[in-house]
Amino acid sequence: MYNIKWHTEAAIQSIEKEKISLQDGTELPYKMAMLMPPFEGAEVMQNSPELVDAKGFVICNDGYQHLRYPNVYAAGLAVRVDSPFGDCKVPFGVPKTGYPSDTMGKIVASNIVNAIKGNQKFKTKPFGKMPGICIMDAGNKEVFIFTNHFFKPRQFEIIFPNILGDFGKVILEKYMMTKNKHGWSFLP
Repeated sequence: MYNIKWHTEAAIQSIEKEKISLQDGTELPYKMAMLMPPFEGAEVMQNSPELVDAKGFVICNDGYQHLRYPNVYAAGLAVRVDSPFGDCKVPFGVPKTGYPSDTMGKIVASNIVNAIKGNQKFKTKPFGKMPGICIMDAGNKEVFIFTNHFFKPRQFEIIFPNILGDFGKVILEKYMMTKNKHGWSFLP
C-alpha cells in the first residue's frame, strides 16, 4: 500500500549519508529514514546499576517492589517487563502505555501504605494481565484498542478506528487531567 518493506529482527551496523547497513550485510538506501531506537530506561536509572537490569529498567515483583531492595518500588516506564515472545535475535523492550502506568502507580501507593502500617499483605497485578486500553497513533488516523489483557491469551480484543481524529486524544487527556486534579484515583 505505501511501498514499505519490513525488516524484522534486524540490527543496524551503521548509518551513513543515504545508506543504512544492517548487521546481516543488507544495505538500505534512503532519502528519508525513520528509525526506532532501542527502548531503554532513563539515564538516571542506568546510573544506578544495582537497581536495574542491563537496559536500565527496575527489576520488580508483581507488586512493583524491587526484588533485592524491599524499600524500592517502581511504576510505569521504569519497570522491567519481560517479553512474552521469549528471546529474539534482536532484543526489544515491551511498550508501556499510560493505563498500566496508572495501575502500577496505584498498586505501588497501596503497597507503600501497607508497608508503613506493618501490613505485609501487598497488592499484585502482573503487567501482562492488566487490561489494554489505548488510543494509538496510526499514520494519519488513530485507533482505539481495548483488550482484557496486554499479553495473550486474551478473552477479547477490540481495535477500531477513532472517527473523532485528534479529538479522541484530547478527550482522553481532559479526562485524565480532571481525574488527577480532583483526586479521583478510583476511576480507571
